[in-house]
Amino acid sequence: MAKPTPQPVQPKKCAYCGNDIPRRTFPSGRSDSPSMYTERLYCNRVCQGHGQRSKTPSRSSRHRRAQQFLGSKCETCETTMDLLVHHKDRNNTNNAPENLMTLCRSCHTRWHWERGHLDPAKNNWFGNRADSSTRPTGRLNPDWVEVLMGYPIGWSRVSDESASRLSETAWSRKSRKSSGERSSRRGQKDSADA
Repeated sequence: MAKPTPQPVQPKKCAYCGNDIPRRTFPSGRSDSPSMYTERLYCNRVCQGHGQRSKTPSRSSRHRRAQQFLGSKCETCETTMDLLVHHKDRNNTNNAPENLMTLCRSCHTRWHWERGHLDPAKNNWFGNRADSSTRPTGRLNPDWVEVLMGYPIGWSRVSDESASRLSETAWSRKSRKSSGERSSRRGQKDSADA
């Protein structure tokens, strides 16, 4: 019985670049098997990497891509510590070098705060500010300080009743201490006079 002659394998095109996919030849001189060749979709690993890249990348992969453009110092204050990549148009999928700038964490927060993108009152980092009455005035906003420190908003608020009780306690301790010192001094004077 005669062996069937193998059918020639049809050349394939790369799914990414469109070039022909060559059949691999191994060091032993053997070529890819036809089944192995038909399973290949890309002409090389570079095309495979580009072809398998997700059309909608995850947040972490977008972050990694933006980190490639991280500079060595803050573009505002020129510090070299705690640097971040900032997207000028606030679109974290746009990693074009002209859209990115290197800022330290403090300057990055200030950048968004000055443009009204941070709204700690709503506990919404990128809220919209409709009125200019809530724009920064140079004084610290207690809610904003709580957000920066990682506390829930309103955590450090003290009611009027608690505030008056705290101030009474502080004054009463102070007055007790000073009156106690006075009485002990009087006792010393009285004993010295006697």
